[in-house]
Amino acid sequence: DITYAKTQVQALIQKLANANPPSEWQQSYNSYNNSLQSFSAYLDAMQKRVQANDRAGSDSELNQLKSQSDSYIDQAISKWPTS
Repeated sequence: DITYAKTQVQALIQKLANANPPSEWQQSYNSYNNSLQSFSAYLDAMQKRVQANDRAGSDSELNQLKSQSDSYIDQAISKWPTS
């Protein structure tokens, strides 16, 4: 259910906001937070489409938000400290 997913994403965003990662992890945390923010926007857009019963609408906004979220995840992984 979209509402449950949004609640879970917001909980993760809050955990990251309260986290105090070591400095070498900060960039990765920031990218992961950006990914969660994008995914939250994706869920919002999806919920609007469901509520409007919009089955024929363009998926471009949804695809863009999902792609953006995935890109931030890739950035977060690439910024993991190696030592």
